[in-house]
Amino acid sequence: LKVLDVLGMIDIRLGQGTYITSRETNFFSVPLSWSLFLDGAQVKSILQVRGALELRAVQLAAQCEDKNKLDKLTDIYYRMQKTFQESKDTDNLQHALQETLNADIEFHTCIAECSGNPIILSMLTTIRNFLKRVSGTGMVDAEQLQAVVEEHQKLYGAIISGNVDAATQTMTKHLAASMARYKI
Repeated sequence: LKVLDVLGMIDIRLGQGTYITSRETNFFSVPLSWSLFLDGAQVKSILQVRGALELRAVQLAAQCEDKNKLDKLTDIYYRMQKTFQESKDTDNLQHALQETLNADIEFHTCIAECSGNPIILSMLTTIRNFLKRVSGTGMVDAEQLQAVVEEHQKLYGAIISGNVDAATQTMTKHLAASMARYKI
């Protein structure tokens, strides 16, 4: 079931059951997923591929004219901001980190959706699902959490303003900081 979940073929909902996903599986995601399972020690290489895809996704997202997709990105961004602000008032840092990580993943997935390229979206989703299984979050404390939120603020601003160069530079910095958080 875990393999099918990572492949995006099923959706496991704790306490609710397991369901066949409504998402269309992509031709490229299945071979990529299996190759990732064969050598879990290649997290650094996987992060590098993710980085290349994220850069192209943000460049295309900065050119997005689909109001619905951009509105979704805005909603996710503001929800992330709210989650972060609320995390300052909680004693449960681990819960705040997990909630922000969930919003982080949703934010990056939405950037891929805004790219308008279903292959980028599918491959990034597959890579993210795999990374969730084999590595840590890349966030371990409140300081790193704040850095991630600030980096997303800059990314969001660049995308919404339609500035491809700023989006590219900001994503490059964000990915470098992410690699440092993963200690790679």
